[in-house]
Amino acid sequence: MREHTDEIHKAGAELIIVGNGSPQFAANFKKRLQLNTPLYVDPNMEAYRAAGLKRTKLGTIGPRVWIPALLALVRGHHQAGKEGDPYQQGGVFVIFPGDRIIYSHISKRASDRPKVSDILKALK
Repeated sequence: MREHTDEIHKAGAELIIVGNGSPQFAANFKKRLQLNTPLYVDPNMEAYRAAGLKRTKLGTIGPRVWIPALLALVRGHHQAGKEGDPYQQGGVFVIFPGDRIIYSHISKRASDRPKVSDILKALK
């Protein structure tokens, strides 16, 4: 998603990332990835539970993750270490004023990502 931050901003929106690690981890993560978007942490994972996001070991280390993980490694992406709950799966939400959820994607596994085109379409 971070590669599309400019497109998101042009649509009048903001990309906000919420992680479940510590504030120090978030600062290092933001610096390492050169993020120009807000990054928050939720170490107690209250927002994750409220959003109905899944926690699953199989979704992190199961066989459906192996090939996408290998492809990411070949492309130069690697895990810099473990911080927070590695079994907590993520999601993507487009939320409009008034707490209206226009788009949601709840990941079933670590490699489960929505199409960026669907997210950008929801912003229009």
